[in-house]
Amino acid sequence: QSVGTTSAAQIVTLTNNQPVTLTIASIVPSGQYSVVTAGASPCGSTLPAKSSCTLGVVFSPSVTGTINGVVTVTHDANFSPQEVKLIGTAQ
Repeated sequence: QSVGTTSAAQIVTLTNNQPVTLTIASIVPSGQYSVVTAGASPCGSTLPAKSSCTLGVVFSPSVTGTINGVVTVTHDANFSPQEVKLIGTAQ
């Protein structure tokens, strides 16, 4: 991705395999990444049992090189928070 520009959104799918509704407390990106509304079923503050939602992740580098990041999803189920690891290359 060119420095000073923003990538197209990459879709991330969050799936609730539990038999109860999942409450999403926060979805927080790090560094030069942002979360945007995207996909067929955008994530909100709750996710019904046995369903999925989508979010978009965009990369807006300000320096060249390989840039790591994460999106941290905090919720009310076991194994919270969960992280989506990100890596982008800026030129």
